Order: sequence, then structure tokens, then C-alpha cells
Amino acid sequence: MVTDASTRANLLISGELNAAAVEGPDQDRLDAAGFEYAGTINPIGQMLFNERPDRPTSDPLVREALILGYNHEDAAQVVSGGRPVELTSWITEAPFTCFSETPVWERPASDPARAGQLLDQAGWTAGADGTRSRDGDPLSINFIYDATSSSHASAAELVAQDWDELGIATNLIAMDGAAWSEYLYETFDYDTGWIQIGVGSPVTQNLFYGGAFPEDGGLNFMGTRNEDYLGYAALASSAANEEEACGYWKQAEQIVVENFHTFLLTGTIRPTYMSGATFEITDYIQPVTIRMTE
Repeated sequence: MVTDASTRANLLISGELNAAAVEGPDQDRLDAAGFEYAGTINPIGQMLFNERPDRPTSDPLVREALILGYNHEDAAQVVSGGRPVELTSWITEAPFTCFSETPVWERPASDPARAGQLLDQAGWTAGADGTRSRDGDPLSINFIYDATSSSHASAAELVAQDWDELGIATNLIAMDGAAWSEYLYETFDYDTGWIQIGVGSPVTQNLFYGGAFPEDGGLNFMGTRNEDYLGYAALASSAANEEEACGYWKQAEQIVVENFHTFLLTGTIRPTYMSGATFEITDYIQPVTIRMTE
């Protein structure tokens, strides 16, 4: 096992490895040296929301305001480490069931002025010092992100700066493996963050957006309950064939995105570089596609 990315890059360059996953600054070195790669989609810039009644993000107006209230282009560049890849579907892994090359939804553009109007409409008004509150309670957002990702941390700080200008206080909370489980499935003490669902089928997506809550043994850690979505999910589940099912699932996907249950800001590619070999990757290297070139 070679755990250090720089060491893996060195071994690729020396020809001692035929394949290795390398991310971060060493990617630039391999790209400059002409190494090619195959990769999988990482929805690194996806945001999800805690929609339980006691959280401000239970209100779709607040969710929309948070999405519109920061600079998307800057955040996409930073969170992807300068390698943004457009996300066109909520499906990001093999077997890419009901995957869309062209989005079935419209991604809203950044609009801080509109975000402020939405917060006013939701009752979160700005005081003399610019801080927003409602019924005496300040608007404070717990934003969680992966502690091991430097790009997550930097992009979270950018978002927090933009939200601060709207009068929103943001608590940035770095998550390790144990903390993810605790916050998402036990305490639910978060509002949003760089939180991703990478799956290969809308049937699996439904476990998160339409399934039981964790307190009932399910995976719907966001507490999402949208009746229109559930209706399309039910139609998809009883469809006569895959084409019909995918049509319903895409309508369900549109509802999830356009009702601000998630925001698919940007993705990136998890690269596996090649040295003296070529291959294809779905969610792993496909053995039958390996061809030695040296």
C-alpha cells in the first residue's frame, strides 16, 4: 500500500507503477509530464440541507437564499481544486442508471440581492448591525465539511464570507469519519455543508430523499418529505419498463433540485493515472480493458 500521493506520482513517473490514484498538487506534475488518466465523478461541490422542523433550512425560502447568496463560480473553482466538472445528473456512479447528459433541471444563478429578499420574506430581517434574526433568534447556519479536504475548508470559508454580507452567521464544522455519522444520523446538529450522495441509481437515491428517517432505521438523514417527489417515485417503482421508470425518476430528480433539497454546484474527477498501461474505469478499473503499452 502506497498511501502518500507524492510517492505514488514518483513511482508512476519512474515506471514502477502502472496505475495510481493521485489528487492534489501532484496532479499538476503528472499532467505536465503528459500522463493520461481515467476517472470517476466526485460530486465534491454538492450541498444538502437538514430539513427537520427545528432547523432554519426546513424553509425552502431559506434554502434558496443560501444557494443564491454566494458566488458560485469562485466556490466551484476552490472546492474542485481548480478542476471543476459540470454536474448534469444526480447520478454520479456506475451503472449510471437514468443518467442525464443534459440536466433535467435548471441550476439557479448566484443572486445575493434576491437572496436577501427571500430571507426578508421568510421573516429573517436584518437589524441595525446587519445581522439577521427572527423573533429574537439570530440566523445561524451550521456548515459541515470534510476535515481531510483542504478544498472543502477553503470553499466553506468563501461561502461563509458571502453569507456574512447577507447577515447570516456561519459556524464552520470540520468532520472526520466518526463525526459524519454522529451529525448526519444521530444528533442532526447541522444545517447544510459540502455533503455528497454518490450513487449509481435513482432507486438508491430514493433511500435518501424518500426513505425512512435515521431514527426509524432509514437513510433519509436530511428529513426530506416532498409529496410530489414521492408521487413520481411511486410511479417509477411501478413502471412497466426501464424507459418509463427513468422518465418518472427524472421528474422526481427535477423536483429534488428545483425545490432546493440539494444544490449540485460542481463536481470533479477522481483520477487514476496510467503509466505503461491503459484501462477504463466505471467505479473501479475494469480488468478486461487493461492493455499494457510497454
